Amino acid sequence: MKRFYKLASVDQSGDAYMVMLDGKSIKTKSKKVLQHKSRDIAMLMMKEWAEQGDVIKPDTMPVTQIITTLIDHVEINREEITGNILKYLDTDLLCYHADEPEDLVKRQNDIWGRWISGFEKKYGISLKTTRGLSAVKQDQDLHRKVESDIRNLDLDRFNIVQIVTSLSGSLILALAFLDEVANAEDILECAYLEEHFKEELYDAQRYGRDPLLEKQQASKRNDLEACAEILSCFFIF
Repeated sequence: MKRFYKLASVDQSGDAYMVMLDGKSIKTKSKKVLQHKSRDIAMLMMKEWAEQGDVIKPDTMPVTQIITTLIDHVEINREEITGNILKYLDTDLLCYHADEPEDLVKRQNDIWGRWISGFEKKYGISLKTTRGLSAVKQDQDLHRKVESDIRNLDLDRFNIVQIVTSLSGSLILALAFLDEVANAEDILECAYLEEHFKEELYDAQRYGRDPLLEKQQASKRNDLEACAEILSCFFIF
């Protein structure tokens, strides 16, 4: 879509801040006003619109996309999304380790182990892990504690958790990210640990990386960094 506006700005409406294009509010796909209760978050969205060139590129506006998702989808489907998030506790990436080769097993233990230990310390319950494809079922007390925490999150933090869980395949990592213990690079290191291991085996630095993998990681990094920017604004509420 060609850029159709000259000026992007922010205007207050009640207790929310709207992103304006040439003095007109932006509507989401569901015809709701693009706005947020945090002026700082509205300013992040406005900056994305202001920095667009002659052609509007949605992929370069991750904060806008995240808040639009919150407005159009997350708020009205929170219960369903909660159920989907909680399923990750039994299928979490960090709980399914390889059984070989030895170097990969060690790397998973070293890198994933840090986040597993932090999660266990937070909840006071040991996680069950497995090698290969055999399924695990985590302790029901752990399920109850995590569910309670998820349900008690405000909508913005809930949105961040559901995004990072989906991007990483790990609720453990998403909660660490929410606590600002893990950052975007930590998430990517864990999520692509096996792929990075294989790249080293095949000397990708010399022969070239998989361009599709690079593109996928860049997209996820963009979204994760946007989530971190949003998190940094929450303290003003």
